[in-house]
Amino acid sequence: MPAALAARLDRDTPRTLHDQALPLRGLRACRERQGLTQCDLALRTGLPMSLVGLLESTDHAPSPRTWALLARALGVPTACLLDASTLQ
Repeated sequence: MPAALAARLDRDTPRTLHDQALPLRGLRACRERQGLTQCDLALRTGLPMSLVGLLESTDHAPSPRTWALLARALGVPTACLLDASTLQ
């Protein structure tokens, strides 16, 4: 990953994620709202499809980098991944 992109992802990631791991409770809703499959999202992010499924089905919390990659791929604010109701 280019240094500029890594710096931007780090800058755009809320500080709370650097202090604690937060599960992505809104990930599935954000993905489904766009009509994407887990495979589609995995291809957009370069993440394994198994990880996308794990993040959607458990309280497994991703790294701040993964969190930011998912939000960027879905074109939503990072807060949407915590609670999809923020996209009203």
